[in-house]
Amino acid sequence: MGSKLQQSSMPKVIAASIISILLILSTAGCSAPWKHKEEATTDGQAKMASSLDALFDEELASDKLSAFEREVLERAKNNGKISAEDYETAHSRQSECMSRSGWKQTWTKLPNGLYRSKDITPLPDPGKETDRFMQDMSDCSQGVSKVIESLYSIQQSNPDLLSDTHEAAVSCIRKAGMGDATLTGKKLKDTLDTSDSKDIEAKLHFDPKEPTIQACLFGSGIAYQAE
Repeated sequence: MGSKLQQSSMPKVIAASIISILLILSTAGCSAPWKHKEEATTDGQAKMASSLDALFDEELASDKLSAFEREVLERAKNNGKISAEDYETAHSRQSECMSRSGWKQTWTKLPNGLYRSKDITPLPDPGKETDRFMQDMSDCSQGVSKVIESLYSIQQSNPDLLSDTHEAAVSCIRKAGMGDATLTGKKLKDTLDTSDSKDIEAKLHFDPKEPTIQACLFGSGIAYQAE
């Protein structure tokens, strides 16, 4: 009886894991915030560019931008940053596209202004439904939110443009007045990778469920959702 119960519960566990991954991926529309050239710095921490403006130039040099993306980035060049209004527009267009494809998503707005996917309706079953969701997500982000959400995440959470995601998160956490002197990118990564959620607060000296911490982690590109 025990083995049957264990076997019957496995598909649910697998499905829950897949859905959790989908929720994390869907939030940023398949964006890849850290795929930029690294530049050496005097303090030994690699940066993805010398400035946010340089990142805008890097993207504007691409011939794959949509007219909407180019318009947003040209405004960002003039203003020094991507506006919250342009980010909201990109996010809204992606969400509307997903809705037309049959997926309804609800969102949590983090303290840094980023949207993180909360749930998906209907929940895609592992297999073809998951593949369809991922393809729809990719199609809906293309030319709309893929580039803009990536750059906006960097702008809001990683103004130092650190290439290492965990070092970026640590910098964000410290600027928020949280964490302590023992917190490093390596310690953060090792703890998140190897610890149960109930042990993380004791090891890192902050509550991973705290909204500002969640914003720093998510905005830095770390796929972690506190239970």
